[in-house]
Amino acid sequence: MLLLFTIVSASWAQELETAVTEDPPAYNQAWELRHDNDFLQFTDRYYTSGTFLGMHTNFKSDTDSLTHYQYRLYVRQEIYTPADLEETDPSRIGRPYAGFLGFDNALVVFKDQRLFDYHLYLGWSGPQSLAENFRNMV
Repeated sequence: MLLLFTIVSASWAQELETAVTEDPPAYNQAWELRHDNDFLQFTDRYYTSGTFLGMHTNFKSDTDSLTHYQYRLYVRQEIYTPADLEETDPSRIGRPYAGFLGFDNALVVFKDQRLFDYHLYLGWSGPQSLAENFRNMV
């Protein structure tokens, strides 16, 4: 029994040493699910919540080894509310109810210790964003 344990331990230690010395795998694609909420601030003031489902893809330039790119695609919904939810006079509301539902296409370029972040948003605001329906559910 002791001999079997020694052989298994030696084999496991060799595999562990190989795994530690090898380079970690490069992950070129990732998915993200994120939800923001203002519940820690105990107020529905301005930005209330957001839900984001996205994909990130990393790739390098074929001509320049120092330039790296990341493409991002998100489906997002954002909800904004006034500070006083009971106020009905629009002139006294700091920010009106608002919502956005749409897509965020982004290209991030890393080059020469600089970062360029380009976004294109396409979507709906107002009642078509379904923000009021979602907020009433929560």
